[in-house]
Amino acid sequence: MLRYISHIRFPNFKNIAKDEELKLNFPLIALVGANGSGKSSILHALYGAPKDQSTSRFWFSTDLDPISDNKSNPSRYIVGHWNDSVSKIVETRKARVSKPARLDYWEPTKRTSGDHMEKVPPVKPGITGLSKDRWNPPEKDVVYINFKCEFGSFDKYFYFDTGRTLDENHRDMRREAKRIRKVICQNLSSLTLYGYEKIIENRDLSNKEIDAISTILGREYQAARLVRHRLYPGGRGEDISVLFNRGFEYSEAFAGSGEVAIVSAVVKIMAANNESLILLDEPETSLHPGAQVRFLEFLLKQIKVKKHQIVISTHSPEIVERLPQKAIKVLSENVDKKVVISNECSPYIAFHRLQKIPTDRIRVVVEDELAAVLVRRAISLLDEGEREVVDVSVVPGGASSILGTYGPVAQHQNENVYFFMDGDQSTGNEIPDPDDLPASKDEELDEICSKSLGVSPKLLISGGDDPSQAANKAKALRSYLGWIRGRLSFLPRKSPEHVVLAIIGHDEGKLGSMSSEEAKAVLYDELATPDGGSAADILAVCKYKLGKADLSENTDIIAILDLVKSIIKAEQE
Repeated sequence: MLRYISHIRFPNFKNIAKDEELKLNFPLIALVGANGSGKSSILHALYGAPKDQSTSRFWFSTDLDPISDNKSNPSRYIVGHWNDSVSKIVETRKARVSKPARLDYWEPTKRTSGDHMEKVPPVKPGITGLSKDRWNPPEKDVVYINFKCEFGSFDKYFYFDTGRTLDENHRDMRREAKRIRKVICQNLSSLTLYGYEKIIENRDLSNKEIDAISTILGREYQAARLVRHRLYPGGRGEDISVLFNRGFEYSEAFAGSGEVAIVSAVVKIMAANNESLILLDEPETSLHPGAQVRFLEFLLKQIKVKKHQIVISTHSPEIVERLPQKAIKVLSENVDKKVVISNECSPYIAFHRLQKIPTDRIRVVVEDELAAVLVRRAISLLDEGEREVVDVSVVPGGASSILGTYGPVAQHQNENVYFFMDGDQSTGNEIPDPDDLPASKDEELDEICSKSLGVSPKLLISGGDDPSQAANKAKALRSYLGWIRGRLSFLPRKSPEHVVLAIIGHDEGKLGSMSSEEAKAVLYDELATPDGGSAADILAVCKYKLGKADLSENTDIIAILDLVKSIIKAEQE
């Protein structure tokens, strides 16, 4: 069994809502959220989770940002990890412990029932990783790369040093460039100046490293020399210099920042031991979209070859849209301004957490592309000024996902969005006005939602099991019912396929008895070319036929047009 971390839970950690849990149920996890939503905080917790690692590297108390906790409720997180000797997931509790010599000391502590941890079995032969009253942390190497801080020595010295004039900077850099050239040309592994060793590493990159860098950046590198050193003045720690060869030589001073960052990242990741925990903070920094995609492919290959576990924080649509839903974890704030975690989201939902739709436009969400074609065709009958204020978009996953998952997100983000679901998704039950429901109905709100919407919504409320949770959930459910009841409508007939078949003249008597799946099959049979045709081809034929037809008096299109007009009118009131 691989030594993966299965989850991390937060009873009390920074601004994360009590008992929120991040499920690490895919080898590569993407944390998505707005700036300040807690992505880096979670990376810092994961950094400190394994044995001999500490979160205090990144989070410690200062007079400006004091950490307020106490012995009864310390800052802490709980890490789940597989234990071979008992063949199950066990949990380790790591907490910030006050010690006279180290105020920001983090260590494994005994399990506590208050944190919903299972009892620890007695120590006995055959059980490994167990101390007297706790499971020991997982043993994993950790690689942490913050791409916002990956600079070559030239940029790091020239742009970030202070206290020197431009001429002094130029003088220092010319002097150290001579030394770096000497190190490279003479292949020096050591250079002592003023009693201090200045060379950490000096080598040519391997063919595998060069191939990976060339593939990611989309250009062919013949060779590259990496020098990690402490040559620049000021005692600023380790610097990196790279001499690239693409048929001509140039240093990091003339390279793009993305080139240096990728060299540094590829070297560190390919050098990592098998089954390492690799944490990447905004790897898309300084990379163009194509390079972001190829870097993701590089990471997935490294996972396959070396069984790594990788967690990234990202704002990149190019990265997120290529991941399965269970790999996408979205962070947002609840009503208490605490960070909550959605452990499975479509890329569409993830990025609508980050990007508010302009408030002067109305957005209509439908279930699939054919429904979007019909709604857009109806909108084409509006006056030009009205057409320009309505957008139509598809949210995949079906009505249950749209109304149950995306709807609460849209409400939380104050999106100006309406939902036109397929006709067969209607429950036939009116959505009640929550103001008409007495308080005695609070315990039945889940059932009321299911009967009227067909789904119980996934609410953005904090975790935990304190007495206020039931009241918070009831409040959120009432709020959602009140919001969605004015925004949900259903398209005519059972499905968009039924509407199109009626428009192209299919027998109305047969249409009424067809299921949605049967209508889809019939439509494809009628519109397919002799050699078949793909779904995209069928959709293109539908667009063509609907575009050519006079639908100004078609009852189905008029019904859709009336839905659009009603929301435009509601927006104007």
